[in-house]
Amino acid sequence: RVKTTLGVGISVLSALAAQGKDFDRTELNAMLDRLAASPEPKIEPDAGAMCYEMAEPRLESYEHQCRKCGAKTVYPPDQKEWRRYLRTLRNGALSLKAKGLNIELDDSCLCRKCGKGVFIAGENGLSITNRGKVVSAPQDEDERRKFGWRIGDELQIVGMEDGMFRVRPISKEVWIRQGDVEPNSGLILKRAELLLHPEDSAYALWAYDLGEKVKVIKGKAGDPSGWLRVEKSCPPEWTVDVDPRYVGEMTSLKENIGHPDRFRHLAWVINGRRIDARSSDIEILSAFLSNKRIVADEFDNQEPLKKYLPRLRELLGEPKK
Repeated sequence: RVKTTLGVGISVLSALAAQGKDFDRTELNAMLDRLAASPEPKIEPDAGAMCYEMAEPRLESYEHQCRKCGAKTVYPPDQKEWRRYLRTLRNGALSLKAKGLNIELDDSCLCRKCGKGVFIAGENGLSITNRGKVVSAPQDEDERRKFGWRIGDELQIVGMEDGMFRVRPISKEVWIRQGDVEPNSGLILKRAELLLHPEDSAYALWAYDLGEKVKVIKGKAGDPSGWLRVEKSCPPEWTVDVDPRYVGEMTSLKENIGHPDRFRHLAWVINGRRIDARSSDIEILSAFLSNKRIVADEFDNQEPLKKYLPRLRELLGEPKK
């Protein structure tokens, strides 16, 4: 058994919580400061936990009903890991609430109506297609010139990789260098490539020879200088990267289907403040509220709770002025 030196104050607060009193921000900050000032506990070697494989029940499609607007959103049956994750967070919120923490799980991101502003990209092998619109552009002139999208352009979002959306244009418009075509007649002046993204030949879609014709689309505000748009459908296999910061108005082409990536945006609301939810938060918050100084990590290894002080302050503490 490890003895604590966090002080009588925390024990008193824990006792009050057990009687139904919620911790307020001042009390939580006092507890965090005591944890920061406490010495490291001695952790005895652990023989290790024994793992058992448990049978999983067969999962049907999950129908989420939004508590805000009442809309129903269907999630595919093969997303059992996300279903388990949601159940873990919901049970964790109830457990922490019973310990006196003012906490709720905000799952509005799972709603196809209330959660439209979150990322819903990444197919993960599912036949769910999503779309969005370009809602802003880079401020830097050079970056904006290479950006290649106009405000209002509609995009089909087919995946996410290294923090970037993988997209293709929904409209039948691609790029050609201004000097390669006669703007009024559309006559190709020399062998020319149509590009999905300006100034990047890696995204070449098609090549035209001298004398062929294309349909040039009238330019609009925001088009990069030196480039024209021409009419050409984008092949399904061609995509380009776009920073998610510039994409909004996210919708699903199958309106009643919710994409599993929405589960990534579940959030805690602690004392009225919203913060991203992680399953690891449950263990460290439970240990903290129970006046423990040692916590088990995701691999069941024993760790000093003090190691998680930055995350605890992020979850509970008052922002430093």
